[in-house]
Amino acid sequence: MVEVHITLNEDIETASDLRIELDTKFSSLRTELDYVTKTQNEELASLQSKLGTTSLDTTVSMISVDTDRSFDISAALGKMRKAYDESVHQHREEADAYYRLKMDEIQTTTAQSTEAIGSAKVEIASAKKDLQGLGLELQALLTMNMTFEQSLAEAQAQSTVGVAEYQGQIASMSTAIEVAKSDLHKMILAYQELLDIKLALDVEISTYKKLMEGSDFKISDSFSGGGFTFTAGSGSSVKDEVYSTHIETSVISDESEST
Repeated sequence: MVEVHITLNEDIETASDLRIELDTKFSSLRTELDYVTKTQNEELASLQSKLGTTSLDTTVSMISVDTDRSFDISAALGKMRKAYDESVHQHREEADAYYRLKMDEIQTTTAQSTEAIGSAKVEIASAKKDLQGLGLELQALLTMNMTFEQSLAEAQAQSTVGVAEYQGQIASMSTAIEVAKSDLHKMILAYQELLDIKLALDVEISTYKKLMEGSDFKISDSFSGGGFTFTAGSGSSVKDEVYSTHIETSVISDESEST
């Protein structure tokens, strides 16, 4: 659009310059015509004064020459004037025709340029309107973008705080898990100790049961050595288990604990 507008302005300036040039040529031709007319009139007046006539009337004058030939001065001057007038008229008509042709071209070009300028103005106005709409849309998009950036910054800040909280909770839970693992390990060790004790007690109980479930047995109370002997009923004395049990010491300990 800008290039079209510039081209139209250049065409208008060219047409204006051409019109000025034609006006100048027309004025120059008119001045030249007036000058030629004035010169011819002066020459006619000078010629008439030389011939001894003071009147401008076209009277017939006869001049005799040595060759005995005579001619009509007025007729000759009339022919010259007629030829001159015809030449001037022809030049004037040609100049007028050229002037009218150029003026028509200028008017046509001016009309076309005016129409093109009008169309260009309409298009420029439409483009300005579209540009204003695009500017408003751009402003709305910039505002929306700014809002989104603020929301994103807030979300990032909140997420950072949340991540820090979650990391703290994870660290606390990790510590608690480690403590629980340590406690569980201690409990497993304690349970293992208790299980070992239970197994030992089960072995002792099983041994007692086996000893007590014999078909016929006799307990020989021999406290002299601090021990006792189990003897089967078959008569063969088998010393299955000898427990060095200090009964007296145990009794004394039990009595002291009860007191």
